[in-house]
Amino acid sequence: MQKHITIACLIGSGIIIATTVGVFNSILMFLLMGEVPFTNTVLSPTQMGMVLALACAVLIVISTQAPLHYILKKRSEVAKSRLPKRRLKQV
Repeated sequence: MQKHITIACLIGSGIIIATTVGVFNSILMFLLMGEVPFTNTVLSPTQMGMVLALACAVLIVISTQAPLHYILKKRSEVAKSRLPKRRLKQV
């Protein structure tokens, strides 16, 4: 129970610190306007499109890895269960 309370407090502290520093505002400005966080540099629409396409590709790969891993694990379990059971000879 103490572990859960500690984790909740750490997450809450992280959110409070991120809010006061302006991390959420910076991320929103990056996504909407292409402004690089904590600088005055603005990305061109082409560069921003490439960044968003890369982010989408990474999210797609990550979201498809878990179900694929589950399917492959199930297949290997089924294949192992179909193997003949080896019996040890008793002397």
